[in-house]
Amino acid sequence: MVSITNTGNKSEDKHQTSHSHHHHGRSRGFKTKLILGLFSIFLAVDLFFREDLYNLSVQHETIIRNQYATPKLDKLATIISEFGDKYMVGVLIYISYHLLDNSKAFIILFAAIICQAFSCFLKGLYHEARPFFIGDFRSNGCRFEYGNPSGHSFIATGLYITVWDLFCRHYHPSNKVKYGILGYICTFIVVLGASRIYNGVHTYNQVLSGYSWGLLTYGVLCHIYYE
Repeated sequence: MVSITNTGNKSEDKHQTSHSHHHHGRSRGFKTKLILGLFSIFLAVDLFFREDLYNLSVQHETIIRNQYATPKLDKLATIISEFGDKYMVGVLIYISYHLLDNSKAFIILFAAIICQAFSCFLKGLYHEARPFFIGDFRSNGCRFEYGNPSGHSFIATGLYITVWDLFCRHYHPSNKVKYGILGYICTFIVVLGASRIYNGVHTYNQVLSGYSWGLLTYGVLCHIYYE
């Protein structure tokens, strides 16, 4: 009798495990398709409307920098921009190695490396000037490398969402908390991109390009490589 009961329990557990794996596989497939779809849309906008968005950005940034920029806004935009730069990257990697297991922390480190390396590679490939190179205005901070894609937008999208995903897998928060945090992260990523435009160091298409490549980095690392 005990043997029959144990066999029945094992069969039920096996069925539940199989159902869970099937559901997880469907969810992963949907997320992968969604990420690839968003990447394709962002990339298509960048490819087909790049010149129009670039020229429009230069016009808008000339007005913003010459008529509306203030020292206080400049300082605020600089602070926001720092969240997509090397210092925040270091903080996230440090926290990850203390709060996550080594495999997840390594993925976050790998994401940071990829975002930085591919940002530099793509800037050399596109050879697209930053707006203040040609616009009649002074930027808030300047780097004399090419501008496409926006490295800050690339890093913020690729790294922050990767961190969010792996922390959620590790600590298993409720869906309300999980997607609430994602909403805050996405909002901040948009604000960070806007700060790069306000600073006059990137154009609309360059920020969108950073979003698209960062999203692809997240998708590949978390839904293909890590799985």
